[in-house]
Amino acid sequence: EWMELKAMQAGTEKPDRAFIHRLLQQTQAEAAEAEQRGDVMAQFYAVRSLAADFKGLEDVDRFAKQAAALKDSKAMKKARHREEQEIEKQESLTSLASGQIAQLGKVPPNVRSRVQQQIFSVLSDLRREARSKSKDHLVFVRAFNQLWIQGIETGQNEFRNNNFPGAAAYFESMADAAPDQAWPLLLLAEARVREGDKKAALKALEEAVQRGLKNPKNLTEDPELEPLASDPAFQKIVRALDQSPGGSAPPTGTRGPASQKPVSPG
Repeated sequence: EWMELKAMQAGTEKPDRAFIHRLLQQTQAEAAEAEQRGDVMAQFYAVRSLAADFKGLEDVDRFAKQAAALKDSKAMKKARHREEQEIEKQESLTSLASGQIAQLGKVPPNVRSRVQQQIFSVLSDLRREARSKSKDHLVFVRAFNQLWIQGIETGQNEFRNNNFPGAAAYFESMADAAPDQAWPLLLLAEARVREGDKKAALKALEEAVQRGLKNPKNLTEDPELEPLASDPAFQKIVRALDQSPGGSAPPTGTRGPASQKPVSPG
């Protein structure tokens, strides 16, 4: 929608008045809601969008003046200072574990379990704080998500580089850190198949089902799981999913980056 709006603003697309008006109202509502909850930065970004993205399409002079006033306000300066403090705190919370995650796939097997435990300990602490009602809980949410996504993405890189034990270590760690997420277990099963450990792969799939995996196509249409297709245990899992109430639901995710959205530590 934003790209269409910018195309209309640039003159490469004919302006659609109803479309423009709807987005304008939507952005105004975002600004008003941010003001009501006292989030001056979110209010500023919404008002700045009103002034910049709708220029030439609507009368935006009042939004430009409002954005300038917000930018120079004491509340904005205070919010920016608070944001800088939150960024510093997030870096302090993640720096050590981030380094450990970066090295996890490369450490010797006899050291790997210890590093995994250290990573798990940090992520567990972050998850607990993220679920609290403390004023800083959003910092812990962001810190958790930063490390979790790093773990998933690094595991996928190791998988692409044919380091399947290393990839499995990442997916296993991220599955442990987010016990409500089924997707890392699918990735773990793929890595176990590549390692030649079908028993471990099936165990990961069984746990994925326990965590809420519903669509059998996530298993039957995954080429990485094809070596399991003739296994009676795999077929039993698929039949159970076929017979479950959500068996015809859309796939819960894909292996690609589009599925690497943050998880909710709560």
